[in-house]
Amino acid sequence: MPSLTKPVGHLIARLRIASGTRDCCSGDDLVSGGERFTEGGYKISGFVKGTIWGPPPIKQTFDFGFASGDLTFIAGIILDVVPSVSATAGKRNDTCTPESCFYGNATIALSFEPQATVKVLAILNTFGGSYTLADIVVTPAKIIIPIQGQLGWNTKESCGAGFNGNAGIGTVQFQAVFKIAGYGVNFTRDIWGGATLSF
Repeated sequence: MPSLTKPVGHLIARLRIASGTRDCCSGDDLVSGGERFTEGGYKISGFVKGTIWGPPPIKQTFDFGFASGDLTFIAGIILDVVPSVSATAGKRNDTCTPESCFYGNATIALSFEPQATVKVLAILNTFGGSYTLADIVVTPAKIIIPIQGQLGWNTKESCGAGFNGNAGIGTVQFQAVFKIAGYGVNFTRDIWGGATLSF
C-alpha cells in the first residue's frame, strides 16, 4: 500500500555578531567614527525531503556466483522543502544627526517543490569492487513554488525608516527531468511571474 515515509533533512544554524564605524559630517566638520553600529544575526538554512505518496522502495538482489547485483526501484510523489530563516537586531548611533535607535529585520524564504519521480539504480558487486550499471532518474512533472517574507524596523543606515516589510510568491516554475548516470535533459518553463505585497 502507498504510504507516507518519514521525512529526512539537514538544517544548519549560524550565529553572527558584528560592529562597525564610519565617518560623517556635522555641518562643515568631518567627524571621525561618528556613525557606529553593533548587531547580532541568526540564520537557519537547509532542506527537508519526504515521500507524500508512493510504495516503499523495491530492492531485488541477484547472485550469479562470481558476482552479485542489486536493483533498486523507487517511485512516488516527493515533496522537497528548502527553508531559510534569518534575523538581525542591533543598535545605531549617529553623533552627526544626532540620532540613536534600535533596528531589526527578519526574513523567511520557503521553496515548496512537489514532484513525481521514478528512480532506478542497478549495482554490480564483484571481487574487484562495486560498479553502477544504471542510474536512471525520470521526473515528468515538478513544480517549484518560492515563498518569501520580510519584516523590519528601521535600518543600520537610518533611524527614520520605521516599520517596513513585504511578502509574496516568486516566479513559479515547471520542470521535467530525464537523467542517466547523471547526464540528461532538464526542461524548465516559468508558469507564473509571482507577486509581492509591500507595506
